Amino acid sequence: MTTSLFRRGLLAATAATALLGAVALPAQAQSKIPLRISTPAVADDWHGKMWTVFKDSLDKSAPGEFDVQINLNAALFKQGTEPAAMARGNLELSSISAFDIAKL
Repeated sequence: MTTSLFRRGLLAATAATALLGAVALPAQAQSKIPLRISTPAVADDWHGKMWTVFKDSLDKSAPGEFDVQINLNAALFKQGTEPAAMARGNLELSSISAFDIAKL
């Protein structure tokens, strides 16, 4: 009889754990992936405007999946420091020159 109670308790605990895991998965899937963008371009420059076009296109193709954060005027990282920031994982996207990449 004790084995039967132990087995029932184990099955109940396993079912509860599986249920909690199934509930937690959709909550994790709903979090947006941050995409931090740094550029020295100004808002009126075509380089800056194209980041907005990129953001709009990404929102259309993958709605609600990404949190695109556009930082113009080198507000997030100064020009030339973007490759190092990307290597450290502090920046996802940037418009950088080949010269800046070669410095790494």
